[in-house]
Amino acid sequence: MSITRDSNFYYEIVAALTKGLKEKDYEIPEDVIKSVLSELFDSVAIHVWSRPDVYRVAWEAGWPISQNMADEILSDVEGHVDSEYGITWLTFENAVDEFYGKFDWSKLELQEQQFCLGPFLICLDPPDSPQAQESMLYLSRTSLAEALEETVQLVENSGAAASGYSIPCDIEPSLDTEWLEQHAHKLWSFEPEAE
Repeated sequence: MSITRDSNFYYEIVAALTKGLKEKDYEIPEDVIKSVLSELFDSVAIHVWSRPDVYRVAWEAGWPISQNMADEILSDVEGHVDSEYGITWLTFENAVDEFYGKFDWSKLELQEQQFCLGPFLICLDPPDSPQAQESMLYLSRTSLAEALEETVQLVENSGAAASGYSIPCDIEPSLDTEWLEQHAHKLWSFEPEAE
């Protein structure tokens, strides 16, 4: 295998094969696997995009994301790759925008909600009220399920309506109307139960 390779992808392939074959009771030494793959690896140039890249783009855009969601976005990008221009950060930004533009949050199952991570902002409605400022809860990295539960608790404890927003990971949160319009994505709103 070429010693000039600096991508971990090549080593991840070797490690996955070594582990997978061992789990299937095939004891093949790693140096044999490397030798078999070296001609292939030395004859291609690959730029690899992976889940962490998709997570980064989603979180910077203010969206929570799970492994399954990232895999779906990766699959979409791979299926629509432009051979002339390749895959770039802009490709992922567009794919994330498209994915979330048609995503139906009400159909996300509880188990998936537990794995859907991101930063959230929870507050009473309306967000520009003094009560909202006092009760604002910023969850810098939590699951969608936990953020939903926190919103429900806020509604139950206050007896007032509350909303939950997903927000970018690298910007200080605010309840300013202009900030919310520019950066936040309102994912849900709950009303107190009628007595």
